[in-house]
Formats: sequence, structure tokens, C-alpha cells
Amino acid sequence: MNRGTGRRRGVSPIIATILLVAIAIVLAAVLYVLVADEAKAPSSVPLGTELAAGPSHAVIVGTSSTSSYCAAKHYCYGVPIDEAGGGLTLASFHLVVATATGAPHIVTMNSAQISITTLAGGVLASSSVKKDVALEVTTWTTFAKGVSGATPLTDSNEIWIQFGDTKTSPYGQGYSLEIIGTGSYSGTVVVTLP
Repeated sequence: MNRGTGRRRGVSPIIATILLVAIAIVLAAVLYVLVADEAKAPSSVPLGTELAAGPSHAVIVGTSSTSSYCAAKHYCYGVPIDEAGGGLTLASFHLVVATATGAPHIVTMNSAQISITTLAGGVLASSSVKKDVALEVTTWTTFAKGVSGATPLTDSNEIWIQFGDTKTSPYGQGYSLEIIGTGSYSGTVVVTLP
């Protein structure tokens, strides 16, 4: 009988130790999962849920809008921002003008430019694009006073594409403006140029 009792006493500490180790492993795994979820980078937001733009409108060669974003002899398109989420800034996206085949448009004339303006016509940011280079903006080269890449984009802004002194009208018709999310924004909003 003593032997039987001794065996029962010998088994209990082993089972208790195994149970304690198992509980410690489970708790460590749960803690790891919780910490790993918190440490993950925030997921990207689809740009299309935060930005609505267009339809675009054309400014015919020979008319004058304003020389700062559409010179009188140049062919330009304006793309109004209809809706912009609170987190969108001027640095939240890249802009690419694509041909009807989807390839980036290569500038053929001097004075090509893409600008962000206010509805009153003030230029917030712009980038000139040289001849023989794709008509795109990945970073703004010029900002208005008090404006930076951190400036919020609003529904009172407009994107202007100036193709340059093309002497051809309509120039760029059937092309599209691709607004490509960057940073915490992903995806693309596409606006067709009329």
C-alpha cells in the first residue's frame, strides 16, 4: 500500500509541472499574438474611398485662364476634386498622364506642367515637366507661401494639366489622369480627359 500511495504522490508533481509549462506556453503565445498585432504597420487605405475627382474639362488653345497654370496658347485640362478625405495631403498621391494605350504621355513641347489650384485660381503647388520626359508628378517642385506636402487636399481644389504650346487642338483628348495613392493610401483614381 505504501508503494501505491508513493506512486500517486510521484505522479502529481510531474503532471502539475507539465500543466504549468503548458499554461506558460499558451500565455506566452497569446501575449506574442497581441503584441505582434499592435506592432504591425497600419494597413493602407484605398485612395478611391477618400478621393473623388472629375469630370475633367478642357481649356481650348487661344483662350486664357491664368498664365500661372494654363497659358493662353497652351492646351489644358482641369480636373476638379469633388471629394477629399480628411487625411489626404498634397503628398498623398502621385499624378501620371497616360495615353489611350495606358502608357505615360511623353512631353513633346516645352512648358508642360501639372498644378494644384484653388477654385479662386490660386496655385498651391506645381511641377514643370521637361520635354521628352513623362508627364507626371511624384514630388511637387514649387509650393505657394505657407503650403507644403502636408497641406490637406480639399474639395475646393482642382488639378490642372498643361500640355504646353502644342498648337494642336484638342491635344490629349482621350488621355487619362491617373491619381496614384502613396504612403498610407493605395490604389488609383482614373479621370478621362474629354
